[in-house]
Amino acid sequence: MSTINKKDGIIKVTTQNLRESDEGITLENTESYVVGQFKVSLYDSSKTNQKVSAGSYDDIKDYKHFGNECTKVVVQVGYGVPRSMILYN
Repeated sequence: MSTINKKDGIIKVTTQNLRESDEGITLENTESYVVGQFKVSLYDSSKTNQKVSAGSYDDIKDYKHFGNECTKVVVQVGYGVPRSMILYN
């Protein structure tokens, strides 16, 4: 999923491929998450040694400000309980 925007610890993500088009984003293809409820990991391809580290809300780049360079997000939820969130920058 791609991060559309972030505000007050909450991110809104979409399953729509924003590299193709940002038109047609609807409630049906978006979800919102409170980042602080997840164990967050960050994968940063620009780093040479340690590409995976602990992540946080501050590591998230939203589409509104970063365009196609926005953070891709994978979330794991078990029976509605937040488990983990992986950020790809």
